[in-house]
Amino acid sequence: MLFYQRVELKNGLLATALMVAVLVLNGCGSSDPVADDEVLTAAQIAEQWGGTAHLANDPVRPTGGLALHRLGWTYDCMECHRLLTARWHHDRPLVEHRDLVLEHGANRFCLNCHHPTNRNAFVDYDGAEIAEQDVVLLCAKCHGPTYRDWTRGIHGRQTGSWQTPVADRPRLRCIQCHDPHRPTYPLLTPESAPTYPVRAAGGHAPVAAHAAEQEH
Repeated sequence: MLFYQRVELKNGLLATALMVAVLVLNGCGSSDPVADDEVLTAAQIAEQWGGTAHLANDPVRPTGGLALHRLGWTYDCMECHRLLTARWHHDRPLVEHRDLVLEHGANRFCLNCHHPTNRNAFVDYDGAEIAEQDVVLLCAKCHGPTYRDWTRGIHGRQTGSWQTPVADRPRLRCIQCHDPHRPTYPLLTPESAPTYPVRAAGGHAPVAAHAAEQEH
């Protein structure tokens, strides 16, 4: 008799578990408003989340492009450089661009990156022109692994979500984050360690003050 009661109890528990599983699966399927094969656009994602802050693609640093900006005027590079002979070494002080600091590894000269006869473009290994909008290809000449990571979304910043098609994800270019003449970010001054009250430190001296005493 006890054997049959145990069998009936097991069968009842099994039936209950199956019923709960069916209800959960049906509930999950009906609560998801997006079909499995539907891909949301960036605008639809922004509408669902109630804002576009997470889609901001403002450059980290402003870029003026290959042009000279002075006193509210913008000058094309070739307005001046068509009159100047391209040189690797300058034997006289510069009149313009004196505010630029060139600290970019072995790139010690302007012509490492700028085209010698068309200053509105960059230069490739074979002397061909690299268009201004393709500046990433210029950086890829020396920074191959970083360029590979950038194309895959590992390096740099792109906006959107995993549901946004790759073509719709805005991606910042190298010079929108890094200064091309001085690409290394300056060191940041660390903030001081938090000081906890005596009660939070278990009745002992504040943690930050105690650490400072140990250093001395």
